[in-house]
Amino acid sequence: MYNSTALPSIKALPVLAACCFSAPAFAYEAPSTLRQPVEMFQSSQGTAALAANMRKTGVFMLPDGHLRMASPVRDTTDQERVIAQLRAYVSLQANWDGEGAEAPNSESAHAAADFACLLSASAAIPESMLHASGRSALAWSWKDGSYGELEFYPDGKVAYYFTNNQDKHKGFVYFDRVEIPRSIKALIPTVDDAV
Repeated sequence: MYNSTALPSIKALPVLAACCFSAPAFAYEAPSTLRQPVEMFQSSQGTAALAANMRKTGVFMLPDGHLRMASPVRDTTDQERVIAQLRAYVSLQANWDGEGAEAPNSESAHAAADFACLLSASAAIPESMLHASGRSALAWSWKDGSYGELEFYPDGKVAYYFTNNQDKHKGFVYFDRVEIPRSIKALIPTVDDAV
């Protein structure tokens, strides 16, 4: 019978996945010592049984004799969800809110998504928002009732408003999509501070 414990000894050769995803996959040259048990299992159990066993182990044999490991599956992170929501705004039409809102601005949505991509692991994940003006925004809430919001303009400006207890910080900064401006970075709550 085919023994999947033999797989770790196979040498990996990175190849590009031939599918709609840009994530890399790995192809493995099955040595004859592994191909032989696979072929024996196939002849004794049939192709359907071999396919079922390989699906369970996450291994797929390609027609040329290579074995392909399935890409590891992981849960979508909260940060990725926010980015996906921002990118999805672009597909909405004018009056998306039923109250006459402007169509979402794609430059604003992409700038907000780029900003979310740059957040550090210690930063709290914001909520994505879409204003009636069509501009995208990110918002944070603190446990103590404080609030912060960034609104992204198509020309690269970011309006910010953060309030905590008695302090208010507001203004405009330019976001180059490469680095979070220092004046805003200092205001973003950490994971421990946010709601």
